[in-house]
Amino acid sequence: MIDYTLLFQNTKTMSVLVAEDYQPLREDLSEILTDLFDQVAAATNGEEALILYQKKLEKEGRGFDLLITDIQMPLMNGIVLCEKVREMNPDQEVVVLSAHTDSNYLLQLIECGISKFLSKPIDQQALMKALFHVSSRQKTEKSESDEKRVIELGDGFVWNSEKGELLDGYDPVELTRYEYLLFLFLTEKNGQICTNEAIIDYFYQYNIELHEKSIRNFIFKLRKKLPEDLIQSIYGMGYKLNISY
Repeated sequence: MIDYTLLFQNTKTMSVLVAEDYQPLREDLSEILTDLFDQVAAATNGEEALILYQKKLEKEGRGFDLLITDIQMPLMNGIVLCEKVREMNPDQEVVVLSAHTDSNYLLQLIECGISKFLSKPIDQQALMKALFHVSSRQKTEKSESDEKRVIELGDGFVWNSEKGELLDGYDPVELTRYEYLLFLFLTEKNGQICTNEAIIDYFYQYNIELHEKSIRNFIFKLRKKLPEDLIQSIYGMGYKLNISY
């Protein structure tokens, strides 16, 4: 028996898209999921589901956290839907609903990397277990990902790479565009030495021409805004961040 409270803790901030052409099942699923998920959308076929997914991706910069799809649907079946969604998001979590007659599609579904496979008629406990499995994995991966995105620089300074935000405690540190790009490059190199040539090439991607004297000037200004000794000069080679990842 799945603990509903624990399940809700996982799913309450998540979004789910249901693709199912059989109206009674689609409505039942939507009703169950609405009590658990922050956002629920439903489609009557794969084509409609794909449009909903694309619109959310374009509007919010991310698709649905979970896709629940039938296999045999008009206009576009669930396999093609999975393939197209995974082209946009290779890590997409997918739960497939299937009748016994859909077993011929099993190999294709495995190749699509589906998360769970539920047989029709859908058992509610089996559905809850599948949701708990998928949401728990996402929560763990998100926690690990968040830890990687937030880098402690020392003296209370923190760099959040996802937001592109440098904080001194709770206060944001203002960086100029050039300072920001230079600091971003140093953090992306994970403590490796960044030569002047590599820095110049990096800025050139943004149509900015730098000279070694300019780099020294930006390093000087950055150091005034960061913990002491965070940026190390490696004689005759370049610069690196003195932090533990």
